[in-house]
Amino acid sequence: MNIKRLLFSILVFLFTVNPITVFAQGPGEPFHPMTAPGARGISIHLHILFWENPAGTIYNEVYFSDDPALVSAMDPSVKILDGYPSAVFDSVSLNLYGQLEYYKAYYWKVVEYDSLSFSPSPTWNFTSRYNPTSPIFFFDNFEDGLLNWTITNDGGDCIWDLFNLSSRPYTLPPSATGNVLASDADYCGSGSSTLTTASVTFLTEGLIFGLKIEWDNDWQAISNEDFGYVDISTDQGTTWINITTFDQVDVRNTHEEHYYYSYTSTYNFILRLVSVQPGWDWWWVVDNFRISGDGALTPMLPPGLLKARADTSDLAVNLTWGSGSSPDPIIGYRIQKKNGLPTDTSNYVTIAETNSSTFSFIDEGVELNKIYTYHISTLSGPSGGSSIFSNEATAYVPPVVPVELLSFTSSVIDNDITLHWSTATEINNSGFEIEREQVSSPQSSVSNGGWQTIGFIPGHGTTSEKQSYSFKDENLSSGKYLYRLKQIDYDGSFEYSNTIEVEITSPLEFSLEQNYPNPFNPTTKISYSIPVNSFVQLKIYDLLGGEVAILVNEEKQAGVYEVEFNPQQIMNNKQLTSGIYFYQLRSGFFIQTKKLVLVK
Repeated sequence: MNIKRLLFSILVFLFTVNPITVFAQGPGEPFHPMTAPGARGISIHLHILFWENPAGTIYNEVYFSDDPALVSAMDPSVKILDGYPSAVFDSVSLNLYGQLEYYKAYYWKVVEYDSLSFSPSPTWNFTSRYNPTSPIFFFDNFEDGLLNWTITNDGGDCIWDLFNLSSRPYTLPPSATGNVLASDADYCGSGSSTLTTASVTFLTEGLIFGLKIEWDNDWQAISNEDFGYVDISTDQGTTWINITTFDQVDVRNTHEEHYYYSYTSTYNFILRLVSVQPGWDWWWVVDNFRISGDGALTPMLPPGLLKARADTSDLAVNLTWGSGSSPDPIIGYRIQKKNGLPTDTSNYVTIAETNSSTFSFIDEGVELNKIYTYHISTLSGPSGGSSIFSNEATAYVPPVVPVELLSFTSSVIDNDITLHWSTATEINNSGFEIEREQVSSPQSSVSNGGWQTIGFIPGHGTTSEKQSYSFKDENLSSGKYLYRLKQIDYDGSFEYSNTIEVEITSPLEFSLEQNYPNPFNPTTKISYSIPVNSFVQLKIYDLLGGEVAILVNEEKQAGVYEVEFNPQQIMNNKQLTSGIYFYQLRSGFFIQTKKLVLVK
């Protein structure tokens, strides 16, 4: 094993078994996961995780699993991406893991390495979307605690809590095992009173005709003052609709099934259990709480992967997504956002709608130093009443805009791409790293190989005057390329620009251009074009046909190329006399010769 990797493994072990162990600080944690903690509606196919890396990262790794313990411990068995020794990734396709399961929690972690140590992210999580043919919007058997529930004390001194079924004399169906949720006045003891609520918020991700609400139940009352209410709210708790009520009649050892029907476009629900036991009473116990769709769901597929990126140059969030599908004609897409992360309690609001052929939107209604979460719904049917949601995607707007980018464009000459950009103002601007990512083929927009840093242009520090910059990326093969700027402050913080796509097209035919300048001294340049990948030879000959120099002798991709001929370098400081020489291009069946003149 590589010594450095062995040392890292030891540090990982020490950090895992003893969190107070002191070790060298790594480059810093990764940040701004687009699939933020608690995100829902994640497709089981083709989902991509995005994040941002700190400055100074040399390489990074990604761990992913449905087992949070393995991810937290950075167990090698759940490592799905390894950049060692020099690859730095800012995204990963979950195809590397395989197909996800419907409506299941998954966990992931990114670990950043520099030359000394490492910095792991927190363990992030999301939930995959429900099965459209058998939707389960919420399920809890309470084995993982009360993470999904909000418990309140509404005036008594005994509240909903977790109990192990083996420790209390509850009577429940055989499917109830392990932990249960109970409002247990008997356990609280003499003189106690119970007025407590357990509530859960869930998202249906699409239009439904009804909800089926079921659980294993043990309701044991004493007097006519005892009540248990199951209520649902479609307006974030402003009003409540009763699903069922328990009274002084015991309802024990039952599997309860109740229904709520709604023909509205409500997707966010809160369900609550209210226990009223004003004395030293018995209990209300539930387990295996499940909320699922009842009746036909619109047989649709949600919009494809939603991506949300903050554009600091224009103070906006750029959204892109893929098409959905529906048996009814799709008439458009509805964009909704809320303040904060997916787990925040703020409501989604509709900010725009697009037509069926538009798969992008620029949200300019954002503020500095804010976090926004988005999802997109497919609208179909005669009036757009049927819909289903995409994944949730989170964008992070920075607290300040250190560099106001006015423009970012490109130009193409032969096989060279020149990038041009300008700024209106700059604050503490160290400069711009230029990053490039090649698209896998000219017919697609799928990236290939990740982002690579190809250059750096110094900034102007702090200035309120307009500044212009350019960078030339030379001798590229035919194809599509993505470019972005990484603006870096003096303190190491950074922001990315928007991404632009540039294409270099293949030439239509073989050609050999006249050298320039001609006559020449001391150097000249020779350009040629090849329309297909082929083996290329470019040689220099004297008047007698003797070979003077070999400029090219290798396989080349289709494209336009330029080669410099410097007689002094090629002849190893031996002098070529003034006179006429010939240069010849051979590629496949193509052969062409031209004359050049050296003068001294």
